[in-house]
Amino acid sequence: EALPAGHGGVVERDGEKAGVYKDERGEIYVVSTRCPHLGCQLEWNPDEKSWDCPCHGSRFDYKGKLIDNPAQEDLAQETLERR
Repeated sequence: EALPAGHGGVVERDGEKAGVYKDERGEIYVVSTRCPHLGCQLEWNPDEKSWDCPCHGSRFDYKGKLIDNPAQEDLAQETLERR
């Protein structure tokens, strides 16, 4: 909830990491922060609004859809339980 609209980042809840993006309408998108290529930790790119892999250059949009290789599949979608 502390994430402002139009921003994304890696959040941790109960010891688990998740990639979260909140769009301008307040809708929240949650994806795995592990690249499906070789499992590297993804980083949020605020300029491109994408999840980027620092290891081999794969890129994903804020919904987890593959933009650029070498990964061959989209990111896993996750849910973020609200308390």
